[in-house]
Amino acid sequence: MFLNILAIIVGMFLFVFIENFFVGMFSFQLTIILLFFLFKKVDWKVLLVIFIILFSISDVVGNLPMGSNLLMGGVTLGLLVLGSFFFSTDSDITGFSIRVFILSIYYILLKICPEFFVDGRFGILSFKDVAFSFLKGVLSTFLLVLLEYIFASFRKRGDSSKIRLK
Repeated sequence: MFLNILAIIVGMFLFVFIENFFVGMFSFQLTIILLFFLFKKVDWKVLLVIFIILFSISDVVGNLPMGSNLLMGGVTLGLLVLGSFFFSTDSDITGFSIRVFILSIYYILLKICPEFFVDGRFGILSFKDVAFSFLKGVLSTFLLVLLEYIFASFRKRGDSSKIRLK
């Protein structure tokens, strides 16, 4: 039990380091990708605790108001759940389109909402910002699909509860 908790803490710090590298180099966040990836794979209580910590660390490191990443991540996750009532969000072109749209909304919210939380007015949003947010949404969806493909390659075809070693 102690080693599991220690491994989770060390893993979160390693993840924050890698995420800050990606934020600095490519200007997109891995936390939202991990949230979308683990959404139906992990118990929601464990997921909530881990992502409250990760989003809080992202807020502090990114110099954002506390809770803004958590709120925007929750809104986009809620949009994904709402979209899954009307469309299939598993692995077809509709699901990928919905994910691109929702992740683009996340990056647009990340651009305009922190100023709203501090000053009470929305930030400036240009067509260039929307285009870059869409591009980040496409890249994030590509990484999400790649992560799901890698995860699926570790599983046997007939039994998803056993890990394939060859």
